[in-house]
Amino acid sequence: MTSANEKTKGRKAFEAYSLASVGLEMGVAVFLGWLVGQWLDKKFDTDPWLMLVFLLVGIAAGFKALLRAAKQAKSSIRESD
Repeated sequence: MTSANEKTKGRKAFEAYSLASVGLEMGVAVFLGWLVGQWLDKKFDTDPWLMLVFLLVGIAAGFKALLRAAKQAKSSIRESD
């Protein structure tokens, strides 16, 4: 059986890993936005407009992930108090 202390440590480790993955999420979202935009620009010959649009969409998705992680961290801090 696991003790309550071990469960708390496991939960804190999971929360730390979740926060650490935010940077990766942001990078992937921006890269995918850029990649899709490049592909669509080549397909429709609209260089660089679709790349810029999808790059901005990727940046917005990255910031959404950042805000979600901040909200989770804030609620986690409140629960531990």
